[in-house]
Amino acid sequence: MAWDPNDYLTYADERGRPYGELLARVSLEADRVRRVVDLGCGPGNLTALLHRRWPDAAVVGVDSSPEMLERARRDHAEVPGLSFELGDVRAWSPQAPVDVLLSNATYQWVPGHRDLLPGLLARVAPGGVLAFSVPGNFDEPSHVLRRELAAEAPYVMYTAGVADPAAHDAATYLGVLAAAGAEVDAWETTYLHVLRGEDPVLAWISSTGARPTLEALPPTCASGSAGSWGSGCGPRTPPRRSAAHPRSCCPSVACSSSPGVWTARLPSSKVRGMSAVMNLWKQTTQLPVVGPLVGKRVFSLAFAQKAPYFATIRPRFTELRPNYAELLIPKRRGVHNHIGTVHAIALCNGLEAAMGALAEATIPADKRWIPKGMDVAYTAKADSDIRCIAETDPEQWTGDDPDLPVRVRGVRADGEVVIEGVIRLWVTPKKR
Repeated sequence: MAWDPNDYLTYADERGRPYGELLARVSLEADRVRRVVDLGCGPGNLTALLHRRWPDAAVVGVDSSPEMLERARRDHAEVPGLSFELGDVRAWSPQAPVDVLLSNATYQWVPGHRDLLPGLLARVAPGGVLAFSVPGNFDEPSHVLRRELAAEAPYVMYTAGVADPAAHDAATYLGVLAAAGAEVDAWETTYLHVLRGEDPVLAWISSTGARPTLEALPPTCASGSAGSWGSGCGPRTPPRRSAAHPRSCCPSVACSSSPGVWTARLPSSKVRGMSAVMNLWKQTTQLPVVGPLVGKRVFSLAFAQKAPYFATIRPRFTELRPNYAELLIPKRRGVHNHIGTVHAIALCNGLEAAMGALAEATIPADKRWIPKGMDVAYTAKADSDIRCIAETDPEQWTGDDPDLPVRVRGVRADGEVVIEGVIRLWVTPKKR
């Protein structure tokens, strides 16, 4: 697919606002920065801001569009230290770690990009920064209408499999990067743009989010689709036909490694001897500004990433300390059985998640554990949110018996126990 830099730059100032805000959050001084990379640099107009910020650094813009790179090289050919190269952001890897790795409005085009973030973080030098933002406005009318039209005849026969941008919320990105050992600053900003011209919302999205869809259509279908699109956006245009107000919501993340602990991928606040899970709990529940409630949600998202099958129950950890873990299974359709209560497998998953968090938070540094078996009894209907609790006694972890029982139970909102039993662990010394 060919991108048109001229169309893209029509609203360059508006498109550049998230980039400018992202760059402003990076607090590295010029003398600390030697290598800077902009992934998905487009026509290079914003990459030039990186060169102005760090004039003595080698700044490289990477993009997969030859058309965009041609414009970038033409407009910035005389700027020393600023270069552009063709590359795939899905597989990009530098020859050496970089000090600043920035990407704006790019990874929404990469399916599964959330799973790529730890790898990008690993490409940042100790003390450096990974900063990225993605649009978060895919529920706005223009995007909804694009998807609806693409699924209708006659367009659907051409648009099947066409790239469809998507992104997660800021809390999800925070959770993934915190779990990877970064100190994270995450936020979300909503921009209201005033655009000038005929059908300005259509012009805006046709050069970005809608471009793969329109490129896939033959000329006759493309004109028809654009017409339908324009009429669908029209009622949302203000009374003055020369202006429109599209919303663009951008989840953004800036994260940095901590000097001295980067190779361990752990933040500098790590307490000697503390497990990674316990350290993550302390880090997330003490996040400034957002507070412990949001921090616990971030921990829960990160924990579920480590064992994806836990994500099916959407666990919400409420308490974690050595020898005790507690989480909530929200009652929702996704965990119902045929009679509308929380099904047995979901309950067992919740107990196992609580047990796993407890084990990781409690086990001595010189030992390791694996689950050996589970023995539970269902004692009442699980017809509400369920609190899953796991408990042990401190002396259980200090003896020589490798067979360690963890007491588990699930409790209904009214205090009734709906499931209880034991999960047995096999605890042995680590191999030296």
